[in-house]
Amino acid sequence: MTDPRFLVRADPAEVLALLDTARSPEERLAAAVYRASAGVPKSLCRGDSAE
Repeated sequence: MTDPRFLVRADPAEVLALLDTARSPEERLAAAVYRASAGVPKSLCRGDSAE
């Protein structure tokens, strides 16, 4: 759950289902960040420009 590649590439529904299983402080932080950014388009997260 703390692997950024997994969090970005995995199916969002799969990741959201796993978030409640977070146990360590690092996992809970990753889960909170994922939940907070769940509605943000991936293109914005990658820093893609509209050009």
